[in-house]
Amino acid sequence: MKFSLLICIILLASTHFCFSQKPDTLIKKLDSLSIKSEKQGGQINNTEREAYNSATKLKFPTYFYLLGSDLKQAFTKPFHMEGKDWLTFGKFAVVTGALMLVDEPVQKYAVKLTQRSKPIQNASSQITKFGGLYEAYTLGALGAYGFIFKNSKMQTTTLLATQAYLTGGAMESV
Repeated sequence: MKFSLLICIILLASTHFCFSQKPDTLIKKLDSLSIKSEKQGGQINNTEREAYNSATKLKFPTYFYLLGSDLKQAFTKPFHMEGKDWLTFGKFAVVTGALMLVDEPVQKYAVKLTQRSKPIQNASSQITKFGGLYEAYTLGALGAYGFIFKNSKMQTTTLLATQAYLTGGAMESV
């Protein structure tokens, strides 16, 4: 319930920023919705520290504009798929179906293995946490590092990663 409320607040805030802000050059660089084609073969990404300067800093309104753009792209992707996209989706569906057939036997084996071994129980409980709140803790730690040591590349990367985290959570909830 709390997560759904948070998503609704974020969606409302992001739509406000989407329609009230003028996109700057950073948004144009990062907003994949502005790219007419997803076929970006040969794209070269400059990951050098010098490439991140005052012009590439992510500002508060820009963050929400891009978050809204990410959410819009994620939720509308099925309406914009082409032949190659549907082929990829079909392959994914076949693999998922095959894995569903073996899911129960694998799960039963994993439960038996975990019950027989105390070290596996301990490791399993820690590994399970990495799929939950530990992701948020990791993003928080990376963000804190970026802001404490004034590393603009880490700040921007962390903010973009939180957008992916929130978009993924929204998609998973739906």
